Amino acid sequence: MLLSTDRVRPNQRARFWRDVCNGIIELDCRIDGAGEAFSGSVEFTALGNTPAFLVSMEACMVERSARHIATALDPPVLLIHERAGRVRFEGDGREITYGHGQFILIDTATPYQARIGARCRGSIMAVDRRALTLRLGDYRPHLGRPVSANDPFGALACAMLAVLPRSIHHLDPVSGVALESQVLDLVAMALSRGGGTGREAPIAESGPLIRLNAAVEAAVADAALRPE
Repeated sequence: MLLSTDRVRPNQRARFWRDVCNGIIELDCRIDGAGEAFSGSVEFTALGNTPAFLVSMEACMVERSARHIATALDPPVLLIHERAGRVRFEGDGREITYGHGQFILIDTATPYQARIGARCRGSIMAVDRRALTLRLGDYRPHLGRPVSANDPFGALACAMLAVLPRSIHHLDPVSGVALESQVLDLVAMALSRGGGTGREAPIAESGPLIRLNAAVEAAVADAALRPE
C-alpha cells in the first residue's frame, strides 16, 4: 500500500503526513510553515514477518514522547537505512547525525526526536526485540549508533539494505522469511564487529539456532507443505 501527498490538497498535506507517520509509529510530526510545499510518500510492505516501510520525505521534525510510549503495547526497535538525505537524532542522552548509506537502530520504547533533512529517502523495518536478542544478546549498547560501509561487515549490511527496496516486492513468502533472517544476521554482525563496546556479540554461538529458526519459519510459510 502506497500513501503519498501527491494527490492531497496543499493545505491538507501537513495533517495527512502526520496521520501517515502514525501508521508506522505513534509520534508527533511538525512540518515547517503551513505544509503546502511539503511532499512525502510511504509504501507499507514487509520482509518476511518484519513490517517494512519505504519512505521519501521533505524536511520535518518528528518526536516520540513518554505520552506515546505509555500507550504502546509492544514498541519495536526501528532499523532505519538512509539512502539519501541526513537526519539529526536526539534521544537517550545523545545527539547524533546520520545519513546517506548508513543504518541505525532506534528504540521506540524511549523518548526521542529527529530532525529530518530535505529530500530524505530510506527504508524502515520494525524489528522484533527477540530477533535482536537472539543475535546480539544485550543489543542496547548498539542503539543509536550509525553504521556505515567503512568495514567489511558494514559494507555488506549496507549494500543489502540498499537493494531491498528494489527486490522486496518480488519475494514469495518463503524467500521473504529466509532473506529477513539473512538481513538481520548481517546487521547484527556489522553492529557487533564495529560496536566499540569492547566485546563481540555471540553471533557464532547462536548461528545454528538462527538457521534452525529460519528453516522452521520458512516451512511454516509454505502453503504447499503437507502435514507429513
